[in-house]
Amino acid sequence: MSHFFSRITLAREGLDPQTLSRVLAEDGYQYHALVWRLFPGDGEARSFVFRVDQARGTGGWPSFLVVSRRPPTPVPGLLRVESVRPFAPQLAEGEQVQFCLRANPTAASVVELDAEALARFNAERAAQRGLPPKTHHERRRFHDVIMAAKKRVGHPLPKDASPTARETLAQAADQAAQAWLLAHASAWGLEILHREDFATGALEPALEWSAYTQHRLHNKGRALSFSSLEYQGLARVSDPARLVTALTEGVGRAKAFGCGLLLVRRV
Repeated sequence: MSHFFSRITLAREGLDPQTLSRVLAEDGYQYHALVWRLFPGDGEARSFVFRVDQARGTGGWPSFLVVSRRPPTPVPGLLRVESVRPFAPQLAEGEQVQFCLRANPTAASVVELDAEALARFNAERAAQRGLPPKTHHERRRFHDVIMAAKKRVGHPLPKDASPTARETLAQAADQAAQAWLLAHASAWGLEILHREDFATGALEPALEWSAYTQHRLHNKGRALSFSSLEYQGLARVSDPARLVTALTEGVGRAKAFGCGLLLVRRV
């Protein structure tokens, strides 16, 4: 299936003051709603992944990089399609690439419902679908691996925490961020390369991360939170088919809020 790679910018004259303030506040719901308007009328589930990009001469205004299954349609007075091209990556095993990714670094745990929660689950199951009750049920819960690692070493630290405690906290976050990407890269068709640490001479993953952010969103009375961080690094293509899927369909969670668009270029 062919895809399209697009760059979208805001036609700011079409934004009412409330929408404008939400866009400037980096509101994930607003970003999602804006990008969705580029694909009107098909009634299908989301068939695109995107990221917000403020790095290319937009004067601080957000623009959007979008990979989609069909070309975007401009929204007059609101969204401009600055460029769009067919996107059919052709990568060979063994090629080296530079990659970047805004990710939602989570891990899943399985929790068995207690008696009260199971009763609520069975009541909803019967009311909505007319299905018989279950005697037990498990649900997957996702947690932020960076925050979990920080909490294991004492986060939040007191204001008078020692430099050693702060360094321990930073190291825990760094290890968790690296471990998450290293654990998932092979599923995306990538093998992370290594480089020499200038201080120690030891080999380390050619991987950097930054901009860890916790987002808290509110929409129609619903509250949602997720975290994101930026990865950059060097990798070798280990499975071209898996990599094409990752590039066109996105990776990880929170894709609706601008996470998961994997970008690569040959080096």
